[in-house]
Amino acid sequence: MSRDLPADQGLPVSDAPTVSDAFSKRKQHLVSRGNRYNREDPEQNPTKEAPPMHRLSVRSRLVVFICGALALGVGCGTTLALQPGSKTPAAAGIVKLSRDSQGNTQLALSVNYLPEPFELNRALTTFVVWSIADDGSRVRNMGQMQLDSHRHGVVNLVTPLTSFKLLVTAEESATAEKPSDYAVLSGNVQMNPS
Repeated sequence: MSRDLPADQGLPVSDAPTVSDAFSKRKQHLVSRGNRYNREDPEQNPTKEAPPMHRLSVRSRLVVFICGALALGVGCGTTLALQPGSKTPAAAGIVKLSRDSQGNTQLALSVNYLPEPFELNRALTTFVVWSIADDGSRVRNMGQMQLDSHRHGVVNLVTPLTSFKLLVTAEESATAEKPSDYAVLSGNVQMNPS
C-alpha cells in the first residue's frame, strides 16, 4: 500500500530509499574514495563476502603460516609453534624437533616478521637462540639467528636437552652470556623419550 505525498514533502513511500540502498551507497562511497570497506562489519558488507587472503589479520596469517608449515613437515618429529613476545606481537616462529642417532634433540627453527634488532633498541644488533633448562639454572646460548631482507630467518641447532624453554632474544652481541629482556619468541620444548 503506497501513498503519494505532496511534491514538496519528498518521494512517494514506495520510492523511499531502503536500508540495503543505504548499505550499497556507503559501499560505493568507500570504494570510490579508494578506501577499503570492512567486509566483517555487517553495516558495510550486507552480502557477507569473505575477506581476501591479503587482508587477513596478523593472527590469521600466523595460523595460515603454521598450518602450512605443519602440512609441509613430512617425516617423523614434532612441530612446535613459538609464542611472540610482548614487544613483537607480529613475530611468528615454528621449530621442527627430531632426534639424531646419538639421542640429541635437533631443532630446525624458522621465523618470520621479526623486526630489525635496532628497532627494539639502538644498541641491539642480532638475534640469539637460547635454551633454558632446570628452572633457569642452565642457560645456554645456542647460536645466532640471521634474518634476510624479508624478515625471515632459518637456523638448525642441536642440544643434548630433551626438556627446556626455547627463547629468541635481540642482543648486543652474538656471544651474549645471558638473555636480554628483548624476547621476541619463546616456547617450551618437550621431547618424548625414544
